[in-house]
Amino acid sequence: MKEQGLYSADGAFRSEKQIKRELALEGQLPPLFHDAKLPIDINNYLFSAQERATQMKELSAIHETAAITLPESSTIHIISDVHLGNAHVNVERFRQEIEAIRHTPNSYILFMGDLVDGIFWGGASGGEQSLSLGEQHGLLRSLFRSLNGKIIAGVSGEHDSKWATKTGSDPYEIMEEITGAPYLRGIAEIEISIQEQMYKIVAQHKARGQSMYNKNHPTYRESRFDVQGADVYISAHTHKKQISQEALRQFGEAKKVTHISTGTYKTGDEYGDRSGFAHQKPEEMYGASIRLHGDKKCVEVEYDILQALQRWDR
Repeated sequence: MKEQGLYSADGAFRSEKQIKRELALEGQLPPLFHDAKLPIDINNYLFSAQERATQMKELSAIHETAAITLPESSTIHIISDVHLGNAHVNVERFRQEIEAIRHTPNSYILFMGDLVDGIFWGGASGGEQSLSLGEQHGLLRSLFRSLNGKIIAGVSGEHDSKWATKTGSDPYEIMEEITGAPYLRGIAEIEISIQEQMYKIVAQHKARGQSMYNKNHPTYRESRFDVQGADVYISAHTHKKQISQEALRQFGEAKKVTHISTGTYKTGDEYGDRSGFAHQKPEEMYGASIRLHGDKKCVEVEYDILQALQRWDR
């Protein structure tokens, strides 16, 4: 059968395949029509996938960047891996920090994931829950309402993501709805402007890499290979707390960089017992704080949130 195509005015012939190839490379894809009598074409499947992906992204409240402006020198308290709803959480310590932050001016919170335990689908974890899934959901709503105006952002953790996947209810979408604070996932890039100063923070619930000798290995790796040039790198997830500062050389200058790996509010669990992890002591646990200044470029760090509130916020 003779190949179909078009002849130009000068007599040159271009086949149908050549024409379609040229149009595809230029991005000029033909409209899709499907005859119900014929098998569904690959382009119809791809078109449906693209349309649904676009709708999913439009409905999603997830972001990777955030720009925040604070009026003057402020303290950011970094809280992660609280695991509310688990029987082994130090609830009193968490209550003490939240209550103090609520009533302290220029004192804000960056949530770094795993606020709730949220595990109810098999295994021993289900027997360690002190609150039902519905109660955990209600607890977060109440928490976000009480901290309205105090949360600068929330970064999703794997417990939060698993909860969303299994139940269809994402706690950070609740946070964004109630407080207006951005919900971030993946490697979050946060810019905080204070007067004339700009601070760049890279925050991720679980940064890549690990080392038995350096609990901040994931953020060290991130600062060199993933997102360079930030002032503060924060990671959570491991329940291994450490704070360190270093000078990173850039072309013609050096930059002071702060690394933070946050602790947990959960002393241990059955999984940790089986895996050979010792129950954690207070000195190893909880969140950390940074003080960002507006009159000069300076990041101060405090290992303990309650000590930060006593040291900086009087």
